[in-house]
Amino acid sequence: MNKGSGTRSLWAVVVVLLLIALGFLSLKLPPGNWANLVLVTPKALASVGFNINNIEEFCEDQFLVTYEITGSGRLNNGQTAYSTTLVGTNSCYPFVLNYPVLAGGFWSQSAWKGKERQLVLNEKAAFHILGGNDIIGLTLQLDGEIWLVSGVIRDDYEDEVRAYLPSSQSGGSPKSLLALSKSTLAYAASALKDLGVQESAYDIVSLEAAAHQYRQWWLVALFLFHCLIFSLLIRWGIVWLKVQLGFAREQLRHLYPKEFLRSNRKLALKSAACLLLSLVGVVVILILLIRTMAMVLSWQDLPPLAGILTEGAWLNKIAPLVDYRLLGLGLFWGFMAALLVYAIVSWRRKKAIRNS
Repeated sequence: MNKGSGTRSLWAVVVVLLLIALGFLSLKLPPGNWANLVLVTPKALASVGFNINNIEEFCEDQFLVTYEITGSGRLNNGQTAYSTTLVGTNSCYPFVLNYPVLAGGFWSQSAWKGKERQLVLNEKAAFHILGGNDIIGLTLQLDGEIWLVSGVIRDDYEDEVRAYLPSSQSGGSPKSLLALSKSTLAYAASALKDLGVQESAYDIVSLEAAAHQYRQWWLVALFLFHCLIFSLLIRWGIVWLKVQLGFAREQLRHLYPKEFLRSNRKLALKSAACLLLSLVGVVVILILLIRTMAMVLSWQDLPPLAGILTEGAWLNKIAPLVDYRLLGLGLFWGFMAALLVYAIVSWRRKKAIRNS
């Protein structure tokens, strides 16, 4: 194996490995984990916040919207007081985030409206404070008041002791929202104006679309990889056709066309098939490039996720999308660079062979 062939093979391996890595990354972040979720966060750190009563009315008229108003407190089981992250929210919280209820149930909307003192613990809190999930009907003390434990849920905070209580009891105004909307993002943004969400003051992001971008990086890389493969095959086909055309010209100097076709029927059929496949390859490349361009143009509508993490709310829900973003960008642009180098090396090698 000569030096040029070895270099080309090395870059081919790099291209394939980067493509495989992008594929694994897209599988690690399936868009279904964030299906129909729309995140609303203020563009400025200073924000007035949303009226929780208006949010309840909105949920009844439009689609489910939830929020987190985080604080801290100490839950006492009668023997020991435990530091706990307290989260004020509404009754649709576990449905929006798709958190499974492990025991009991999440407190209802009527409990929220009645400002009842009910708590739902996450799995970590249930085991840490009360020793297990079988705790329904038990009570805890918070700020000297008795609270009923109504349920246990499994959330994204495996290492944090958290308790969820009605925001009508905890008070406060949320600055960010998480909506569950099966409609288009444009419709959701229009409907959220009833809550005072203006696009000039808030980032409105489809988390499902943000997760889907990882898959699109892989698809774009895959499409371009196929474009390169098809272009190389077409090039080889054209070179082969040129050789056969030269042979045909030489033969036609001594034979009539009918005699040439009669004696070279298989060669004529192979040449026609090669030409047809080359034309099909050109069409496939154009289709792949059009689809690639459509996906790339859609990326400009997504605000950067790193720029919307202005608060602690939803941190663990969004964290995977943000944490892998630099890795995904690095793999994608690394693939693009490696693919370009491979194409240049292949072109130079073919040019050297032609000149030798």
